[in-house]
Amino acid sequence: MNIFSFFEVEFQTIINQLVSADLLSGDMDTSRVVFELPRDESHGDLATNAAMVLAKQARNRRVILLPYLLVNSQKLTG
Repeated sequence: MNIFSFFEVEFQTIINQLVSADLLSGDMDTSRVVFELPRDESHGDLATNAAMVLAKQARNRRVILLPYLLVNSQKLTG
């Protein structure tokens, strides 16, 4: 498993937890979410389009979802 596959699996786990907590609809389409190297290496080690892909589907619930995603993504870096 490469690092991008690892993040895809972890991301799907987080989405499933949000669905279980009734913060997201169970029909969220995550198929267009990608994890890749950023174009500019000064922007970090990993880039994703997850916020843009999911924002419309989540009916712009970014303010509610952001803390949950941040907490869970910090667990991945440890």
